[in-house]
Amino acid sequence: MVKISFSHKFIKEVITLFRKKSLKEIFFGKKVDLIAREDEVIYWLKEHDEEFRKSGGRKGAFVKIDPIHKGIGMAYLLPNKLGNDKTESLILFDGDTNITVGPDLWVYLSVNEDIKKNGLGEHLRLMLLKGNQGGQTYMVNKSLAELQKYKSVVVWCKQFEVLFTYATLF
Repeated sequence: MVKISFSHKFIKEVITLFRKKSLKEIFFGKKVDLIAREDEVIYWLKEHDEEFRKSGGRKGAFVKIDPIHKGIGMAYLLPNKLGNDKTESLILFDGDTNITVGPDLWVYLSVNEDIKKNGLGEHLRLMLLKGNQGGQTYMVNKSLAELQKYKSVVVWCKQFEVLFTYATLF
């Protein structure tokens, strides 16, 4: 007979996960939408690329890691146009974002450009992924100048230490 045991840390993390996400969301995902002000920022980004670049903004497309772990859509890093753009930054995922469903997906910034090849490396963990489909915003309490060393936006399964997708920022 096979004996299965789980560490206290594993059990604690699973309980924490279920407090934040439903079983349905873990297995089938969740669609989220940008609010009107965030939609206006996305529209502005797409219509004013030169001004976006001059402000220090960067963007990148999510990539496929393997047949199971993949993402599509764009990630943008820019000054917080919804708050204090001098001391805060935003990470925006456009409305076309679609990321493989996973149990404990977190959004990170990493200093590495090619996460698949070089791993997560030095990173800044932001928060749980709001949903695997649709546009979403993550506020970072750092200015764009403080975030220059970060080269990619990463979606990472914290529980199982698995890369789901990333977008290299240019």
